[in-house]
Amino acid sequence: MNAVSNREFLEAMFQGIAPGAHTIVAGFPCDPNCAHLEWAGRPWLPGRALPAWDCEVCNTYLTVSAFLPDPQDGKRRRRKAQFASMHAVMVDDVGTKVPHDKLVLPPSASIETSPDNYQAFLFLAQDAQSCERDVCERLVQRMIKAGLTADAKDPGMAGVTRYGRLPVGINNKAKYVQRLGHAFKVRCVEFEPARRYSIGAIAAAYRLDMTPDRPAAKVIQFSAAQAKRSNDRFGKLLHLL
Repeated sequence: MNAVSNREFLEAMFQGIAPGAHTIVAGFPCDPNCAHLEWAGRPWLPGRALPAWDCEVCNTYLTVSAFLPDPQDGKRRRRKAQFASMHAVMVDDVGTKVPHDKLVLPPSASIETSPDNYQAFLFLAQDAQSCERDVCERLVQRMIKAGLTADAKDPGMAGVTRYGRLPVGINNKAKYVQRLGHAFKVRCVEFEPARRYSIGAIAAAYRLDMTPDRPAAKVIQFSAAQAKRSNDRFGKLLHLL
């Protein structure tokens, strides 16, 4: 397939972004396992240029959701409280930990992030449900329970602030540099941005029960004195009856 630029990928994924919303992108040359402040990233809006990363030596990332500026200070951050809408569901480690046949729906994009290891993106149709954070989080949690992670656990996948790899960049985690003798060059192996799925369509394809969880029962603890008083009152009530 023809090479897909980072800008082209982002413009397609964030088609229909809410007015005033932004996403967060990040790029840095250090091993991701050693990065700290680098993960803060920078805001990006469709139609704008990306930061001037050297993608030959940088790990490059996008966020799966769009966010609104903080109403208090106007700052653009990657926070749940500023969630505007989710634009993609990303399934990580396809090929090495998650079998390819677990993917019921053909991905909108597939990026090889390390040797034979892929991130599969399902671009979301922008509708009322994609703007409801609890619905988006529930969808991903149900997908995790359905086996779309290696061990049915993936706290990163479960978040609407999830980072994924952009199609142009490197993966210079130490284990790959040691194995290959150099950083792995990330590449996009499939890109069909017209494939967009509603949350309902994804839930139906994976046969997910999207019923909200019942609130956990609240446990009330009594001190010994409180328990005795309650017991005495109950005894008096029984006596009256």
